[in-house]
Amino acid sequence: MKVSHVLSLGTVLSCMLLAEEPILRVGIMTDTHIKTTRESCSLVQAALELFKEQEADLVINVGDIADLHYPEGYKHYRDIFNETFPQDKPKEIYIYANHDTINQPDWDTAFAAVKELLQVPHNPRDQLEINGCFFLIFPQRIDVEDYENSIKEASAKYPGQPVFIIDHVPPYDTTRNSLVWGDYRRRQILDRYPQAVHISGHTHNSLRNEMCIWQENFTCINAGCLQSWGGSLVGTAPTSKKSDEVLIMEVFSHKIDFHRFSVTDKKEFLGDKLWSVPWPFDKATAPYSIAARKAQAPKPQFQAGAKISVITDSAGAGLTLQFPYAHDPDSVEVYKIEISHQEADGAWVMFTRQDIQADFYLPPQQRSGQQTHAFNAGYFTAGKTYRFLVTPVDFFGNEGASLQTEATVPNVEQGEIIYESSLPMQELPFLSGLSDGSPLPLADGFYHHKSGNARLVLPDNVWAGPAKTRFRFTIDMQMKQPGPGQWTLVLRNPTPLTNANARIHTPPGESGLQRYVIDFRKRGEDYNYYFLIREGSAGFVQFKYVKIEKFP
Repeated sequence: MKVSHVLSLGTVLSCMLLAEEPILRVGIMTDTHIKTTRESCSLVQAALELFKEQEADLVINVGDIADLHYPEGYKHYRDIFNETFPQDKPKEIYIYANHDTINQPDWDTAFAAVKELLQVPHNPRDQLEINGCFFLIFPQRIDVEDYENSIKEASAKYPGQPVFIIDHVPPYDTTRNSLVWGDYRRRQILDRYPQAVHISGHTHNSLRNEMCIWQENFTCINAGCLQSWGGSLVGTAPTSKKSDEVLIMEVFSHKIDFHRFSVTDKKEFLGDKLWSVPWPFDKATAPYSIAARKAQAPKPQFQAGAKISVITDSAGAGLTLQFPYAHDPDSVEVYKIEISHQEADGAWVMFTRQDIQADFYLPPQQRSGQQTHAFNAGYFTAGKTYRFLVTPVDFFGNEGASLQTEATVPNVEQGEIIYESSLPMQELPFLSGLSDGSPLPLADGFYHHKSGNARLVLPDNVWAGPAKTRFRFTIDMQMKQPGPGQWTLVLRNPTPLTNANARIHTPPGESGLQRYVIDFRKRGEDYNYYFLIREGSAGFVQFKYVKIEKFP
């Protein structure tokens, strides 16, 4: 690995004597989402320049090369690759995934065009051996039987060696965000093959997230993204954050190292937390198992004297919480915020939870030292007092001690009430699918949602008004999901297919009553939204209250 530090002559000589060159060096990027212009390939170009500087033998793009199927973009990508590597070109792997099929009649037609335009040197389903390392290449849609047979055959052919599986979609419940975006069939198969080293994209993570590497019955790496990501946040729609991060994988006879780089400054980050996978694989001593890391990681804690500040908006648009970082910002993934209101008997009842992204994803010099989070007025009633509990949570689920404060909300901005119901399960249909569909069955007062898509259909004309009209949608609901599954919530306009908000994730397990507020401006005059619950696993949901307000 190239090293930019200044070392003494003695240290340099010692390093030269001890240094071991890898069998293979691989540059890995994913979810590049280029568009039609050469400028849209700027991060790809920076990544390729980094890979050249690092002397990569192989370059991998793990899928969603373009944002849509853009012939011009693929041509620019190929031109940039050839200009970066005019000779001594590295080997190449490209994964064929969903975004590269959009606006094409079918997947086969789209993939054939990508192969020709980008001059991809292999087929959508293929394999490659380089320097004795074996790579299986899969498109996003897999043939399940072929998937398992090929992994089984490769494991037998290369006993004791890693079998690298390059595959856009992660296995279910492995790396971060795979609970919603991962595939259960892949997980079932891979659990049987400890030699598997699965490398994925799709979920748009920051590589500063320590849950982008995972081990249990096999090893799984998510390569982040080279575009933007939002994250998986309970109770609130995440904001979009730019990413310029890629991996350099070095394969040795006794280990596999994954170095994390920014392509903007071409510097490695978190080198003191290098992901190094010992080989051969041993589940009992695998360093990146969740259980082992959770047990070893110290719980995140606030510094002594830390307090929450509550800032109320004079116009009643909501309130803002501010609080300092918990100790060691690199270790905190989210801050869990729970809000309670007080009942007549004095008891405090939690009614909403919102997670906010900690600043771990920012370079240290860009971190402000405090977290800020705004709550919409739709969560509150004027004159009532609320209790706020803030808990730091690390990447592995460890929770530190909470901060707590109380505040009275003086006034609340209100719009014209277009629709309001305390009996939405009697007044509104809850149907399966994205169109047509049948009513979901009831069990003990809860709808049985069998995963997939289900929509709460709202009355006609509640969204009447010109484009850019502001609405606020408020819903109180209770959910029960077995296991770790989470649903995602959006208001969706079916034609053209447009969401009013980024995905809001529900908490796993039994949530208790939860309030969700979606405040937005509709994009088109004829837009007509339904409330969509999707993804996750089977469970039960009960709707308690719905309100739609319109603002001038």
